[in-house]
Amino acid sequence: MWIRSQDKMTLKECDEFSLGTSNGKACIYGVKGNWESGESIPPILGEYETKERALEILDKMQNQITSICRVSNREPDSYEGWLRTEYLDVCFEMPEK
Repeated sequence: MWIRSQDKMTLKECDEFSLGTSNGKACIYGVKGNWESGESIPPILGEYETKERALEILDKMQNQITSICRVSNREPDSYEGWLRTEYLDVCFEMPEK
């Protein structure tokens, strides 16, 4: 999924999202590829005052992913093939607050 960062300075394709903290704020991180703990910290896509607000944003992201996923009448050849053919191009913009 493509994500426009909260500061509008980055447009990044991400495979995975996680919630963490930085400087006392709840942060949503975006990862592309096989990121493992111990590597450099993935980029922060948005910072929010509370964990609850960050979770609301993750919920919105999940809803957008779900809304662009179509059910196929045929069995996909592979999971990756299904992802390529069944997802529409989309960009989620991180809210300011």
